[in-house]
Amino acid sequence: MELPKGTPVAYDTFEAKHVTTYLEEYADSHTYQVDSPNNPSPGFWNITVLGGGKSAADMVYAAVKANKHVSWIVRRSGEGPGIFVDPTPPDGYRNMVERGATQNATALNPSSFRPMQPWALELHQTPSKRDALGSKLFAADQRYKDHANYSGRQNALACFAKLEPSTSFFWTNGPIGMVQHDDFWDLISQKVLIYRADPIGTTASSILLEDGKEVPTDVLFCGTGWSSEYSFLSPSQIRELGLPHDRSSGSDKDWQHWQPYLDAADKQIISKYPILADPPPGSTRLAGDDIVPARLYRGIASLGDASIVFLGRAHVSNSFRGADTQAIWATAYWDGHIKLPPREQLRWEVAYMNAFSKRRYPTRGVDGVNFHGDLVWYTDSLITEAGLSSHRKGWWSNGDEPCLADDMRDCKDEYLTKYGTIK
Repeated sequence: MELPKGTPVAYDTFEAKHVTTYLEEYADSHTYQVDSPNNPSPGFWNITVLGGGKSAADMVYAAVKANKHVSWIVRRSGEGPGIFVDPTPPDGYRNMVERGATQNATALNPSSFRPMQPWALELHQTPSKRDALGSKLFAADQRYKDHANYSGRQNALACFAKLEPSTSFFWTNGPIGMVQHDDFWDLISQKVLIYRADPIGTTASSILLEDGKEVPTDVLFCGTGWSSEYSFLSPSQIRELGLPHDRSSGSDKDWQHWQPYLDAADKQIISKYPILADPPPGSTRLAGDDIVPARLYRGIASLGDASIVFLGRAHVSNSFRGADTQAIWATAYWDGHIKLPPREQLRWEVAYMNAFSKRRYPTRGVDGVNFHGDLVWYTDSLITEAGLSSHRKGWWSNGDEPCLADDMRDCKDEYLTKYGTIK
């Protein structure tokens, strides 16, 4: 996509409306008018934003820039405020997201999609080196907190300290995003009233909180995420297609059949990566322990119906690269160029993926298809399984080069050259 001339760009990022416009034009779909904090209704003064993640942060920033009186509510019962990454990149990168999407940056990250280098595996498996491993894996958490300086920032309101996250970048047990604006922290710390409590009701002009506080509100924006459930499918279809569901809605026979695989996989994972046996205290699962994880090969293909795939159901840190690679994989799968493994091996691979997701991401991985820190190797595995290699550009030979969605630009031509057609 090409941005309109004069579009403000910060660290190679830009407003999401340009992506929306591109997609609408591409799909020849309707244009929807959405009330946005980029232009909050001029007749309203008190703007309240609910949520602790990146979408909420963007709404708060835009409302402050529009000279509104802004309150930010982060629920006590939720995941808490997110980690917001300093956008200033090291030399050679356009932003910190690019730096994180390299082989070297992910060298110590436990992965279910590639073998770890011997030197890195030694750090994981040698007790005397565990402290050194932890200092490397968790260094980013403190670095981003120091950048925001929640407790000591000059001229900050006292409530600004309530935004300090308990989220860990490594465990991804809460929202993570990148700040695009250099004045973000100064504006938020000096202009925004922060509340850490659950809403319990409303009046004609306010939000009522569980701690007795009343937040003046003319307009409420919700940055609370979205549901990944498939409401148009019946409970039996959800089970048959292998989508996450509560154990009570399935059969004990199916649970008992899968559990030995899951237990064996979990034992193997802990043996290989002992650090995953000790998740951070207070990690609250987004779903209960009785959730049946997604039984989807590669986080995409149903084991019960080869005529359907679920794109975008697996979680990765770069949705654009994830969308491209999953679409390529699904095309090759339906064209008959990818064959599923034998039944026993298939069950083991899916169970290992499920168990790894739950161990690696104790809050968000219970659905069995969370690959947030595995962007590089999950997407590479999809393209190589489709029989392609043109995506392996500079990042493949240079561990400091980032993996980007643009790496896929030659895959269509390579696919047509290799297979002749797309069915």
